[in-house]
Amino acid sequence: MTAGIAAVAAVAGIAVFTGAAPAAAGTNGQQVIVATHYSDKISICGGNQNGDYTCTGVNTPDGYTHVPGWYWRGWIRITGTQLDSGKPGGTIRVADCWVPKEQDGDWTYCYTYDRL
Repeated sequence: MTAGIAAVAAVAGIAVFTGAAPAAAGTNGQQVIVATHYSDKISICGGNQNGDYTCTGVNTPDGYTHVPGWYWRGWIRITGTQLDSGKPGGTIRVADCWVPKEQDGDWTYCYTYDRL
């Protein structure tokens, strides 16, 4: 009986250890920093760290917006909205950004200042 409990505990310990191990930074997608000049808010759509297509939206209070907690890889599409443009619904601007799956560090800068 003791050997059986030890074996179950060993298996459970291995499962907990392998399930809880965090991914190494920069190895399966990156968080992004988006540079905006005109846009008051942006939405980002593209592939995430699991290979699933997803979208998120954030306000852009300054020229360089960090989007933490979302890990992207491959081409992402960033759509910016300028609310004070005088047009109903605002002015929409679009830019694409390449996000590498692997790199040193955990953030990729999207050079979109002149487009968004």
